[in-house]
Amino acid sequence: MNENLATFLYELANFVVFAMLLGWFFLKPIRKLLDEQATNDAKLERSAREHLDEAEKMRLQLLTDRQRFNRDMELQRQAVVTEAKQEAAKLLESTNQKI
Repeated sequence: MNENLATFLYELANFVVFAMLLGWFFLKPIRKLLDEQATNDAKLERSAREHLDEAEKMRLQLLTDRQRFNRDMELQRQAVVTEAKQEAAKLLESTNQKI
């Protein structure tokens, strides 16, 4: 075998082994860190969605409560207006009788 070819194959084998060791020592921790970050991001996203769903439920509940409150206030206003009209009519009738 040619000496240059043997040297080339030896250096190629050394390079492949060195590249694999570098991959093992440097890329594996980076991949692990990225996987942990992805897991953490997924947890945060789930938590954010849960909070968003809860906030939407609260918003709908508050909207319903506000509509109920407005409806009750309108009924009370109508009752007070009706009562005031009746009292005004009584006062007017009483005043007309005195006149």
